[in-house]
Amino acid sequence: MRMKFIFITLLTTLLASSYVSGKILDKVVMKDGSVIEGHIVSQLPGKEIRFYSEKATVCVEMSLVANTMKTEVEVSKLPVEWQTWIADNPLSVRSDYGKKYIQMSRIFFTSNEAESDSVVVDTFDVKDPPVNMALLFARNFENHQVKIVERGSSIKFVDLTPLVCVLQFREMKSISKVLRQADVVTGMNDVIETRKGLSFHGQIVEQLLGKSIRLVTDDGVTQVIENGDISVQKREKNNPNQDIFEQVPFLDIVAANHKEIEGIITYQNYGTKKEPAFMCVLDKNKKENRIAIKDITEMRRVKNPQYRQIKIIHIGKDEVYFNQHLIKPVKCEIDQKAQIFYFNKSLVSQHLILSADSIQSRLAVEMCNTLTDKSVMLIPVDEKMVSKKGTIRFSYQDLVTKSVPIVHSVISADEKFIRLEFAITIGNYILYNPKKSLAYFCEIR
Repeated sequence: MRMKFIFITLLTTLLASSYVSGKILDKVVMKDGSVIEGHIVSQLPGKEIRFYSEKATVCVEMSLVANTMKTEVEVSKLPVEWQTWIADNPLSVRSDYGKKYIQMSRIFFTSNEAESDSVVVDTFDVKDPPVNMALLFARNFENHQVKIVERGSSIKFVDLTPLVCVLQFREMKSISKVLRQADVVTGMNDVIETRKGLSFHGQIVEQLLGKSIRLVTDDGVTQVIENGDISVQKREKNNPNQDIFEQVPFLDIVAANHKEIEGIITYQNYGTKKEPAFMCVLDKNKKENRIAIKDITEMRRVKNPQYRQIKIIHIGKDEVYFNQHLIKPVKCEIDQKAQIFYFNKSLVSQHLILSADSIQSRLAVEMCNTLTDKSVMLIPVDEKMVSKKGTIRFSYQDLVTKSVPIVHSVISADEKFIRLEFAITIGNYILYNPKKSLAYFCEIR
């Protein structure tokens, strides 16, 4: 029973990691030496995990390889994922008349049965019986190119084609996740309490299955904790000024007793001889739901629409950032009689242009957390506000009637900075600070 719970604990820890901007989160090392990088999708406790692979470094016995077909490909014609890999592995490239080429391969396998049960599927619905590793490769890699990096008694190759792998627990050696970047304040921390009364606070980064976990503490020390020594594991939000549901990129779904609970796993008790192991799932109503480990039939995760990643930015006086871009202000002139504010667009030293798609139609404004700075207002700029000479004019009435509402705000952990989010569309915008008569101009395309 305890071994089953150890595995569940690892997966829920890894599910808490941040999957942002296509970055690889988790890494599975198989007993045969293969390494699969991507992120965990779901788990059948004690049996298998489903893993979305973005990069696979695969090892196969040479006796299972029937043939390989080599082709030279011009680097510039490869997908960006391969170009990134090539940049890190420049010796794999040859140059000819100013162009760069790389040798890629297609691998064909024998029909010999292997003992592995790991399979790859293109949907999450696995109905067929497990297929051995050799047949897996023959079916999934013959139609796309891989890069062979090692030959000998076994062959090792890299494949960057996205795949959903179903990996058997008994074939896995370890699972690890990336450490949260130092400038990211959004996220979850792990607290491990041992049966000896010790407590460790930090981030779990690896588990050797059936043996131990590695936790990097807040002061940077790596602590190795044996599985049998763990009593309780807790998860706490890293930013105390941000809602916990804004700090996880994925929500946990735990299936037990013919029902599913969606939320965040915040507490796991490893159990004793007298008390069975259990976990607690915090749902969206902030209710803690206790679930016995023995009753869990499946665990998976879904993307969290509330997730908001916040990074540390050292913001100076009068500095304002639009979606991590520093933007310079323009001093506004004021016509007191007409109650008009104006400035010439030519004075804008930094014409910031943002893509609506890249920022998901959210303008994130970051600045100092002061009463003066927090009084800012965002208004769209229409044609009537721009003169033929390029002067942009707006009135008190524009500020009142056209001001874009703040849809979300959060204060940094040290309470020095604030982040305001506005829902925007394509067009020009002015962020105006009435206390300082400063305007910040940007264009959304």
